Amino acid sequence: MERYRIGLLNHLKALLSLLFVGVIMLGVLFWLNFDETVVVIFGIFFLADAIPALYLHLEYWLSNMGEQYEINTNAIIRYKDGDQLKYSIENIYKVILYKSASMGKGGIPFLAIESYYYARVIFKSGEELIITRLLTSKLEDVVRSFKGVPFVSKKRLFCTIFWK
Repeated sequence: MERYRIGLLNHLKALLSLLFVGVIMLGVLFWLNFDETVVVIFGIFFLADAIPALYLHLEYWLSNMGEQYEINTNAIIRYKDGDQLKYSIENIYKVILYKSASMGKGGIPFLAIESYYYARVIFKSGEELIITRLLTSKLEDVVRSFKGVPFVSKKRLFCTIFWK
């Protein structure tokens, strides 16, 4: 059984779009001899893309920091601070996946924020678990594997965990 945790590779996968754009912009700036006007224009566009993405990255990291999950067909096991909590799949009321419209099957993110998505697992007791893409880049496949659990996908451009 695979254990999902935040690791360096998951950080890099989430930031890949932003890193790619940054490298392309640096290449173009180098080719244009770092013309002052182009530097300012590229800087504004890069920051407009990077700041919201870095905010979501930090939000997701703080939400799942120190957590690990094992997910199988019968249960979700959450490890945090040395404690282990087991949640039965039968007790799940529904799963809501919040993601960008461009992140459908085979979709390519245009903006860095489109690489950020998360699932809200809501239990019949009212308790919720937030599982972000920093734990696994195959989040949709993981939460869709719950047999008999209602699944809802909500499309959003900015997938902050604070907006339901």
